[in-house]
This record gives sequence, structure tokens and C-alpha cells, in this order.
Amino acid sequence: MILKINHKAQVIATYSQRMIVRTVNGEHFNARIKGKNLRPVCGDWVLIESIKNENEKLITKISVRNNELSRINTRGKREILAANINLLIIVIAVHPEPDWYVVDRYISTAENMGIKAVIVFNKIDLDKKNNKAIDFIQDYKKIGYQTIKCSVKENSNLDKICQIVENKTAILVGQSGVGKSSIINKTTNNILKISEISVVSGQGKHTTANSMMFDLPNKGKLIDSPGIRDFITYAESFSEIISGYKEIKLHGVDCKFHNCRHLREPDCAVKYAVLKGKITNHRYNSFKRLINILKNLKKIN
Repeated sequence: MILKINHKAQVIATYSQRMIVRTVNGEHFNARIKGKNLRPVCGDWVLIESIKNENEKLITKISVRNNELSRINTRGKREILAANINLLIIVIAVHPEPDWYVVDRYISTAENMGIKAVIVFNKIDLDKKNNKAIDFIQDYKKIGYQTIKCSVKENSNLDKICQIVENKTAILVGQSGVGKSSIINKTTNNILKISEISVVSGQGKHTTANSMMFDLPNKGKLIDSPGIRDFITYAESFSEIISGYKEIKLHGVDCKFHNCRHLREPDCAVKYAVLKGKITNHRYNSFKRLINILKNLKKIN
């Protein structure tokens, strides 16, 4: 029996069809979805109902989202990963070697979401003279992106991560093995409290979280997302792709044609900026690479 009393709560962990929610009073509950059309993600604010004689809650509605972090999944469909976030923290490391094209696609997504992207270079204790990575980092700094070099092992610069997350909801993204969970462990003080809440699937088995939100002492929130090999920006138009590369967007205003795609068009200010070194070859190639990916997926013409 469902008691028709709605309470506001935030999704702080997702486990397939089940969630952990936290009410505005700080209470944590296991929850499941009412109906087949709801797709809550970590960071969502939802309405929940109580079920008589059960500790589990029922999610009945998702509140309007401020924004959505989404990608194109392996089936070529849009997949929403998190909602209502203020900051995208892209974690890379000495090992595994960074995929800078994936870094660019995360940045592109953040630009189109209207949120800040920060690159965190972890595990610098393993190779402090990684000149190739350092050169890339410098290129991103010149474009205007904040970068933080850190080492969980040496407890170096983790305080800077805490500072940028203060009073914000951030998500850590990146490849498997870059140390996202280690950063979470070092920067949060309530990991056990959250982890002690278990979620059981319909088959009675404990399940692994797809993503989970943790609190920092400074009122910041960190969402730990699963490590993935690839990330494809969700975009529906050329203008969205261009907006995701802010130096290309900046120089593009000087192109002869207002609808220039910066590929084969004449008198293209972007291509001229590449020749002059004002836009790096990597970033321009990354831009063209994303266009080709989305064309192949038939997301753009």
C-alpha cells in the first residue's frame, strides 16, 4: 500500500532500476521508480512516496533539471549521466596515457552545458617529467581552462580540488584507472556513511552503483562516475560543435561566411588561425574528428 505523501529528495546513487535518495532533512532511503517512463540520474531532485510497512520509497516525479550531462552511448542513443551539476572535473593521469580527444569532448560538453570544466592531472608522482602531457596541459591553460596537477599518493594539491568544489555540485569523469575514487576517498569525510547504505536488486542481490554522490566538508558535492574508454559528445547541430571549442568559436566570427563550418570553406578565419598557431593542430583535428564521428552516427548532416 502506497501512502500518498510526497517528499522532496535528491538522487545520490543509482543502481540500474534502484536508487539511494536523500531528503532535505538528510535522511537516506532506498528507492525504486514508479512506472516505466522515469529515468532519474545522480543529482536529480525527485518526489518520493512512502510505501506502508516498507523502508523503501517510490520515486514518482523528476523535478525540472538545471542541466544534463549526456553522451552518445554504444547503441548510438543519447544517455543522460548526471543532472544539476555546476562543475565538470576531467581526471587524467600519467598512466593510463591520456586520450586528449576524449578530454576535448568532455570540455565540449561542458561548454554547451554552460558550466566550468577543470582538468586534473593525477599521479604526477609517477612521472614528474612527462613533457608531452605537460605541453598539452599548457595548451589548455592558454585557451583558458584551469588545470590542477595532483598526487593522491603524496597528498599534493588535493586541497585545490576541494576549493573549486566548494558550494558546488561537481562530477569526476575520466578513463578507468586514473584515480577518481582515490580522489573521492581523500577529499570527502563521509564515504563510509554513504557506503553503508546498501541497495538490493529485485533478485535479492547487492548491486554496484553506476554513480554516487559524496559530500565535502565545505558543502561541496562530488559525483563519482564510472570509468569509460570513450566519450562522445551529444550534439544535434554544427553550431553546438563549434560552441564546444571556444577558441574556434572566437576566431569563427571573422570568417567570410556567417555559416562557415571551418572545413573546406574559403576565407576561413579558423583555418588561418591554425596556420598562425593561434589554434593548435590538435584542437582543430579534434574538432574535425568529432564532426566525422557525429556524421557517421547520423546525428548531424
